[in-house]
Amino acid sequence: MLNYKNFIVAMALGLALSLVMLVRECSSNSMRSSVSIADAIGKENIVPIVILGTGPAGLSSAIYATWGGVRALVFRGPLPGGLLTQTSLVENWPGNKSIQGPDIIKNMQDQVQWLGQKAKDVINQIDFIDDTVTSINLARWPYEIKTANGATMNALTIIIATGATPKMLGIPGEQEYWKNGVTTCAVCDGPFYKNQDVVVVGGGDSAAEEAMQLSRHAKNITVLVRKDTMRASPSMQEHMKQSPSIKVIYNVEVKKIVGAEGDVNGVEIYNSKTKETSVLPTNGVFLAIGHTPNSELVKSVVAIDQDGYIILKDRSQATNVPGVFAAGDVADKVYRQGGVASGHGIQAALDAIGFLTSIGYNTKMANELRSSFYATQKKGEVLRTLSSVDDFDKSVLGSKGTTVIKAWRTGCQPCVELAPVFERAAEKYAGKVTFLEIDTGASPELSEKLHIYGVPTIFVYKDGKMASRYSGAMKDDDFSAYVDQFLNPAK
Repeated sequence: MLNYKNFIVAMALGLALSLVMLVRECSSNSMRSSVSIADAIGKENIVPIVILGTGPAGLSSAIYATWGGVRALVFRGPLPGGLLTQTSLVENWPGNKSIQGPDIIKNMQDQVQWLGQKAKDVINQIDFIDDTVTSINLARWPYEIKTANGATMNALTIIIATGATPKMLGIPGEQEYWKNGVTTCAVCDGPFYKNQDVVVVGGGDSAAEEAMQLSRHAKNITVLVRKDTMRASPSMQEHMKQSPSIKVIYNVEVKKIVGAEGDVNGVEIYNSKTKETSVLPTNGVFLAIGHTPNSELVKSVVAIDQDGYIILKDRSQATNVPGVFAAGDVADKVYRQGGVASGHGIQAALDAIGFLTSIGYNTKMANELRSSFYATQKKGEVLRTLSSVDDFDKSVLGSKGTTVIKAWRTGCQPCVELAPVFERAAEKYAGKVTFLEIDTGASPELSEKLHIYGVPTIFVYKDGKMASRYSGAMKDDDFSAYVDQFLNPAK
């Protein structure tokens, strides 16, 4: 009798779930059938395809959008280029025996821009925009998008390719020594640890990649793995074995990051086999413990699973909202590979074009809407770069007023995130504040003089004397508030 009751309960639950799925599907189909391109007439700042992100998924979507003859706008996002720009050697990218991760992104961006230049008409042009999306309204169509710079646009379709963000340990000392011995990017900060001892925390491909990247600079690299084996691919582990400066310690968990006078000097580790706790001396800690999907912006407007990944329908890139698609690591919890993300980006673009076609968007309609298309703003002027210690002494130490300096390095993604914020601030405070840059890769002597151990780093000087130092990227409002505190009238 009990089994019979269980059977009835299971059948009831299954029926209820089926009804929920049916209602969702009918609702989705109803909305799609009710959407007509005629609803876009009279709207301003229209964008046929909005692409969020410029990793392999976003750039592949951009390539296929413009190749398909549809106007698209690509938001670079807070991590332009995605995680591939934080890797070095890639040997599994189709068509290349060996290629640097940043070069993959550069080649794809060049292709997007080349296709954009070929597009003679606004109806199939493509543009990049250095701005951040702050909200997406999917309650009505066209979908309303608002940005940090105050722009509002009406998107006919949206492709979410926002990728994922490296996880943190959440242990004592992690925030205290962030960018002063703790980091998640060997490409960005590895050169600052030349001939020093460092540790990499993690056991996957990312950890192996970080270790190999660091072997170009550090004297000794110790990889700390929680389990008794690494999850990294056999080829990645083989590369590690070939480097005499890399060693692996298994069955250890980092409990605390310790230091003195603002610098890291060790990590407290617990060995799950011996049950012992010890301190391992080190000058730097590089975290490579996985990633969290960047779905925070859309979690309240599209369906996501318990881990934060966007849920896709069937074998497409479609979300539960018609005309909204997702591609790459923000929707992929299984493969998480650049090549897979690129393929999904292609599918997302084709899905978006298919959706536009189904609601009546064609060349004739594009021409009718052309005067209402969103127009991108021109990029600001390039900031002056300090070239030497002597240049710094003359331009900064001998100056009057407020000077703000950004230290950066090629391949550093937080630096790329900060770049447009810094440029916009330079325009905002023109005539009030002097903005300068330091390329730490091109000016090692100046980096040493200023004790720069991580990028990006912001310096503020008042009348030739340092007033503040900040490590890490900031958003527009936070950066403006940071600068404003040094502009109070003298009493």
